[in-house]
Amino acid sequence: MNSSFRSLIVLAFTCISLPAIAIDEYTKELYDSYCQACHVAKNGVAPKSFDVKAWDPRLKNGLASLVENAITGKGNMPAQGGCQECTYEDFEDLVKYMSSEKPAK
Repeated sequence: MNSSFRSLIVLAFTCISLPAIAIDEYTKELYDSYCQACHVAKNGVAPKSFDVKAWDPRLKNGLASLVENAITGKGNMPAQGGCQECTYEDFEDLVKYMSSEKPAK
């Protein structure tokens, strides 16, 4: 494989992966700003971030149900979790992020 073609392939993979990196960074910023305070509290009723067992029963109702609860508010959670600029997709990403295992640093 010639060097120009190899460079083109590397560039293509870099461009494809950049949006995923940006989304992860953006989601983490949203989480740090709007979600972390309640979802790490030891005495709170919110499911703890990165505690897969705490999220599993909630996820059985489907991701869309959790996203709707985040947008409209439920229990102690205010509507949109205080994030007025968050989109539906942002809430999907936030729920996926918090309900997964803790990401590596």
